[in-house]
Amino acid sequence: MEKVSWLKGKDIDSPALKRLNETLSADKPIIRGGRLCTEMLKDLREKMGALKLSETVFSSDIAVTASVLAQVWDAAIPNLIGRQLCVVVTKDAPTIKVPKAAAATVDWVAESGTLPITEERYSFVTITARKSGGRAVITRDMVEDAEWDVIDRQLAELGRALAKFESGYIISKLIEDAGIQAEAQTSGQLKFGDIASMWSRMAANDREPDVLAVNPSEYADLLKDPAVQNLIAFSAQEFKPGNPIAYLPGLKILVSSLVPQGTALMVATRFAGVLFVRRDYTIEEVDDAINDLVHLPATARWNYATIDPLAIGKITSA
Repeated sequence: MEKVSWLKGKDIDSPALKRLNETLSADKPIIRGGRLCTEMLKDLREKMGALKLSETVFSSDIAVTASVLAQVWDAAIPNLIGRQLCVVVTKDAPTIKVPKAAAATVDWVAESGTLPITEERYSFVTITARKSGGRAVITRDMVEDAEWDVIDRQLAELGRALAKFESGYIISKLIEDAGIQAEAQTSGQLKFGDIASMWSRMAANDREPDVLAVNPSEYADLLKDPAVQNLIAFSAQEFKPGNPIAYLPGLKILVSSLVPQGTALMVATRFAGVLFVRRDYTIEEVDDAINDLVHLPATARWNYATIDPLAIGKITSA
């Protein structure tokens, strides 16, 4: 028996939804086949308009699942901060091998002398995709009785949780694998001098960091530091998240509660690690008619591995 929307009065066969159906059905894999949500996002935003999830979530129309995916993905994007701390590689394969090359050898050569052999040596870091996921459970009572769009909120929370899990894992691995470590000069307070010292140590290893990741507490410490206050007062560069820090070339600020309090990370993102994404976040709809429920599981296949520990600087006791 065909499912019928629980709510009446909403034309789910609107021209916009029909066009979306045509877009998703035209020689392209549907969501159940693992179509990446990033491929759908532009079409969804243009064609879904102001469609409310709570009005159609129990319809069999594929546009509903597409709208749910867009809702989850939109909430996830701002929390995917881990992807700003490493190189992201997408490939439809169970594993990838990331090569690591030893430095080449160059020397003075006498007249008629023999050029030195570079003796490049390669090793590989193998990264195998793992699956992460979660699910939202929506009840018929929720759809009928909610006085506000609680379903939108629930789906957004699922998206945020998925992204925070990924970012939290990447940050924890960066902290664990950091090859250059130092303690803050003043226990319990991060200062500009700590950042400058770590930048110097990393640059001495030819690993100039491009991201400073801190907890809001440590960011507040920096704002109280007289050295930073002078930068704010006299530098043309604004000292705020997303901006580079004056006098430290290319180093930008990333503020997140996912960075543990008391710790600051400085990362040369081109060298530090690789996030391997085999399949980005996708979603399905699973009906439980006996219990009057709809389950919306969202999953992804990915994994992270650190490649160069010297590209990660960790400041503790900040």
